[in-house]
Amino acid sequence: MDTSQHSQPTSDAHALLIIEPEVEARERLSALFSGESYALNLAVAGPQALAMAALVMPDLVVLGSGLAGQQRTDLCRQIRIDPLLTDIPIICIIPERDISLRLKALEDGAD
Repeated sequence: MDTSQHSQPTSDAHALLIIEPEVEARERLSALFSGESYALNLAVAGPQALAMAALVMPDLVVLGSGLAGQQRTDLCRQIRIDPLLTDIPIICIIPERDISLRLKALEDGAD
């Protein structure tokens, strides 16, 4: 899977890592944050996203709605067990209004 990076070159930018496998959803999230002072880093999923997180040390990780439940669980848990990444806030975008999915994301380590 490909991993790409798109940075807003400002000196006071906060690093944001968006992990979203679906192109359209990734573009929407990028557009949402592009007007703010964020250096955007975009990843599809998996080991490449974790490697990017370790390199970039983002201020915030956003797990997109296109990630399957197990992918979301694995990424949250792997970020939380890495001593360098453990304190980085994680936001999971969950399209369903199912409270059990939201609770599961919190149990997995999302904020």
